[in-house]
Amino acid sequence: GSGISLPSHLAVKLLIATGQRVEEVLQANWREFDLKEKLWSIPAERRKNRHDATEPHIVPLTELHIELLDQVREETAHPDWLFPHKDQNQPRKADALYQAVHRFCPINNIEPFAPRDCRRTFKTLAGSIGIDLEIRNRLQGHAMTDVGSIHYDRWGYLPEKRAAMQIWTDWM
Repeated sequence: GSGISLPSHLAVKLLIATGQRVEEVLQANWREFDLKEKLWSIPAERRKNRHDATEPHIVPLTELHIELLDQVREETAHPDWLFPHKDQNQPRKADALYQAVHRFCPINNIEPFAPRDCRRTFKTLAGSIGIDLEIRNRLQGHAMTDVGSIHYDRWGYLPEKRAAMQIWTDWM
C-alpha cells in the first residue's frame, strides 16, 4: 500500500483544502457542519486563540470540501467525530497523524513534512493565486489584533471568505 490509511489520507486532504489547524480538523465533530449552508463552525473553545475568541470560527465549504466530508463519513462511519480514535470514545490525536505522515513520506519518496505544514502551504499558495492576506488570515481563523478589528469591525466577512475559498478549491 501507500503506507497511509484512508482516514489519514483524508485528514491531510482536509488540512490542505481548508487551511485549518491539525487539532481543529482531527477533533472536528459532525455537529459543527451545516452541509446545506456549506459552513463549518469551529466552536470558540476549540480554537487556538480561544483566550480572546468568544465566537466560533466560520469556515466556508465548497463542493470539494463536501465531497471530502462524504468520503470521511463513508470511511470512518462514526456518529460524532470525523476522525475517531481507535477506542472510538474520543477524536483522534494529532500524534497519530504525525506518525502516519512520517511513515508515508519515505515510502513514497516525498520530502518529509509535518501535518501542520499544510497550513503554511495553504497560506502561501492561496497568496500566490491572488487571495488577499487579510482574507487568508480570516479563512484560517487568525486573531485579528489591530484596534480596528477588535473594537470596530463587526463584519463577519463570510461572502469574501466564500469567494476566496471557491477560488482556492477551483485552483486545487
